[in-house]
Amino acid sequence: MEQSIDYEWLPVKCKNCTGFGHITVDCRKDTLKKKALNPKKQQPNLQQVAATKIGEVQMAASSKEPSQVHKSVDINIDKSWQTPKKTEQGKVIASCEYGFCATFVYGINTIDKRKSLWEDLLKLKMVVKPWVVLGDFNAIINIDDRVGGNSITFNDTHDASMWLATANVEVIPRAGSSFTWSNNQDGTSRIYSKIDHVFANEDWLDEFPNVEALFRWETIFDHCSCIVRSVISNKIGFKPFKYYNFWSSHPEFKETVLISWKNPITAKGLQAIYLKLMRLKHCLRKFIHNLIGDIGKKFQEAKSDFIEPRMQAQAHLKEARFLDK
Repeated sequence: MEQSIDYEWLPVKCKNCTGFGHITVDCRKDTLKKKALNPKKQQPNLQQVAATKIGEVQMAASSKEPSQVHKSVDINIDKSWQTPKKTEQGKVIASCEYGFCATFVYGINTIDKRKSLWEDLLKLKMVVKPWVVLGDFNAIINIDDRVGGNSITFNDTHDASMWLATANVEVIPRAGSSFTWSNNQDGTSRIYSKIDHVFANEDWLDEFPNVEALFRWETIFDHCSCIVRSVISNKIGFKPFKYYNFWSSHPEFKETVLISWKNPITAKGLQAIYLKLMRLKHCLRKFIHNLIGDIGKKFQEAKSDFIEPRMQAQAHLKEARFLDK
């Protein structure tokens, strides 16, 4: 019986030592072999006369009475030169058909200390591949990017606006929350600001025309979560089976697994294991559905209950009944 196996990714293999994790150029065993084949040359005895060949000219050399050559000599030395090749390091994602560069940013809180950030980002604008820049910049770009707290001044937006104008990048279309940070204070002390951003160059937008940055209040942190996503028209197929670790803590979980696994089956070997696993999958789905219900649906309901008050508070900044939720 033959069983086909599909690998999403295989590690690199060295052709020299047949080991995994490195290529032939980086093989240490190959370096040791070269050292063994080329031992250090012994120094010639100064008391002896040695014939030294330099290019096409031979001359006798002695440590006692060295001879002198009073004519110009053309020296031709054959050496095999190798031009170094430029290499790039990166990770290849099996499910992605495009190569791109991503820069993740965390900006310092003060304006003066953030100046080096904009200078470093300007040096990266010559990247030829699709480039996306995202993260917590701790900087606002427009005068309406903050509600509450101190008024926005020219210095607050100048550096970020100048970088955006000269870095050849654009703001990726946004969805979800208008603001990305909150101080989580109550009442009129609450502050909302837009300090998390996602930018991309023209090559990125050409490769991912349907891309958008989704900002959601899905956590208890002061920042929104951000997901950069692109719409794909391909169908996903069958819904995969997901196992949750908390299932094993239920007192009836082990008994359910043993009852399903001990039931006899006509197949043998790997086929029997495969069929038992398929049967166990259906048993666990039925067990969890009867015990808990639709986990995905309940998760979405709980998340909506958490997000909705924050969105209402953001839309009604001057009403205390929304800010206290």
